[in-house]
Amino acid sequence: MKHNSTGVVSHSQLANALHVELGERMQTAAIRREVLRVRASKGMLEDASRYDKLWMRGTKCAEGVEFALRLQSEDYVTGEFLEGDNIYSDRHSCGSFFMNPILSASQVDALPEDAPKFDAVMQDGSHGIKTSAAWLIDHAGFHKGFRLIENGKPSPAGLSSLHTLALTNRNNASCDDIANLAKTIISGVKSKFGITLIPEPVVINISIN
Repeated sequence: MKHNSTGVVSHSQLANALHVELGERMQTAAIRREVLRVRASKGMLEDASRYDKLWMRGTKCAEGVEFALRLQSEDYVTGEFLEGDNIYSDRHSCGSFFMNPILSASQVDALPEDAPKFDAVMQDGSHGIKTSAAWLIDHAGFHKGFRLIENGKPSPAGLSSLHTLALTNRNNASCDDIANLAKTIISGVKSKFGITLIPEPVVINISIN
């Protein structure tokens, strides 16, 4: 199979990052690099520091590991380097934990005017509007870095300090710790906006909703 050397920029955030128009074609290598940079800014890449460990060293291209380490320690917006806990603790995550909900017209009408809204298709094929789960979480009061307080101490599970959609293991979090955090967020968003967030990961033998 021969891959094309150019690709289509099909996402608005990526187009903005690359300073091109949506739908424009450009070098695939440039698109890939920017996708990695954007995802790294949200803590959504594998922790490249593992490949700097003695037992993993040499399993990946050294240049690629160096590039990935630089990306995950750099603030995407400011270009400044992150320090302390933010560099590594956000890498141990469950990824994007909640799906972006697709809403009916009546649900959309109940949202604030500045809520993200995108055309989408409902399960029955009718027209719907998709909104951002991350926006709902943040505007329900669960900001970046949010952690439950249990017995006077922060829970070992928390929202990423980079992106509200990622649930992270801050320090030896258990499955119950993650589940309790997810349940709290679902309940808070439901109470604030009347929308029930649906977890994206497949969970086994536990209840989140």
